[in-house]
Amino acid sequence: MSPKISAITWVSKDRSKLLERSVGGFRDAMRREGYDLPFFVAGPDPKTAIDGLTVIDKLELCERLIRETKDMVPAETIQFALFGAPELMKLGIVDTGTNRNALLLSLVSTSFLCVDDDALCQFTRVEGTTDSNILFDSRLRALASVYFKSKGECDRVVVYPEEAALGDFLSSHERMLAWQGSGPSSGKVAVTMSGIHGDSGFGSPRQIFLSKINDSELYKDAIKN
Repeated sequence: MSPKISAITWVSKDRSKLLERSVGGFRDAMRREGYDLPFFVAGPDPKTAIDGLTVIDKLELCERLIRETKDMVPAETIQFALFGAPELMKLGIVDTGTNRNALLLSLVSTSFLCVDDDALCQFTRVEGTTDSNILFDSRLRALASVYFKSKGECDRVVVYPEEAALGDFLSSHERMLAWQGSGPSSGKVAVTMSGIHGDSGFGSPRQIFLSKINDSELYKDAIKN
């Protein structure tokens, strides 16, 4: 797999206006900076029409993979990867994971950027971070989050340039994807992840309940916000 990012993708469901806004922002940034990358999305109805966006038809993909892997992969394994368990889907379980699987199975051997449908095309570097201290966290910590007492306080901390620096953003991830360790740290980077301003990434506040926030008022704000 080449570390060169050669596609931008989205996961979405029933949020066409948000998706169109996000795609439009990345399209504008690409035109401004001279990029020409294909766009893909998994999740919406295959007939969804947004300029320049290819919608992955999960049913068609599922049927094709079952044909192509006959006698090698059980059909139910492919169906589970792309559609989850029917009994869970009936309970309204979010299918973000199955949509990401559709992207991975459609873009095998491709390095791609995956974006949520409500993400804006805005990039900045948080003060004090470098590629090296992001890469080499020996403790392999889980997601780190910073909580604020209000949205305004959060907005004051993160300052974006006037125009999205898409090229800088992509190249920083490409450098990390190209890294290869040696000796005890041998291996390759398969996945990188950037921070998200304004979205904790949690489906529920249960991780906050277990966190070590010593300020009781901040703890309440973290759960509320």
